[in-house]
Amino acid sequence: TAIGTDDGRALETALASAGVTSLLNERSAGDEQTPLMRAVLMGNTRAVELLLAAGAEVNTCSDGGSTAMLRCVLAGHTQVIEILKSAGAIEWDLMRDGIPRAQKGFSFRGAAGPQCLGANLMALPESIGECAQLEAFHLDGCTKLTALPESFGELASLEELELHNNALPSLPESFGDLASLEYLN
Repeated sequence: TAIGTDDGRALETALASAGVTSLLNERSAGDEQTPLMRAVLMGNTRAVELLLAAGAEVNTCSDGGSTAMLRCVLAGHTQVIEILKSAGAIEWDLMRDGIPRAQKGFSFRGAAGPQCLGANLMALPESIGECAQLEAFHLDGCTKLTALPESFGELASLEELELHNNALPSLPESFGDLASLEYLN
C-alpha cells in the first residue's frame, strides 16, 4: 500500500523499518510481482527511485518472464523507463523478456485491477508477429489498448483470442490472415 502513495513518505517510513529490505525482491505468491514491479506498473516514479535506492533488483524476472522494464514499456511510463535504464535495467526485448518465440499462450488480462499488467497495457510491439507458436492470447479487460500492430496477422498458430472489454476501435487489416483462429471473444 505504501507504493501507491504519490509523495513517497509512507514508503520511506516502511523502508526505514528493520527487516523490510529483505522483502525488496520477494515476489508475491498471487501475481509474482516484486514491490518494484508494482511501482513501475503504477508509474510511481518516486516509489521506483526509493525502491532502487534501497536495493531493489532492477532485472528480477517473474516465472512467466515478466520484468519491471517489460511492465513499464507496455504501460507506456516513459519517465520510469529512463529511471530503470539509469539503474542498469536490461532494455526490454519482446522475444527475450516478454513472450518467447516458443510461448504457446499468454495473458494480459486486465480484470485483476490496476496492478495487473493488462490494466495498463497501451500497446503491443510490432514484433509480436514473431511469436509463431502462440496459440492462445488473452487481451480481455485491457481498457487502455487502442490498437493491435499489423504484424498480429502473422500469428499463424493463433487459435484462441480474447479481446472483449478493451478500447480497440478496429482490428488490423492483417487480422483476416489468422487462418488457425477457432475462438474469438
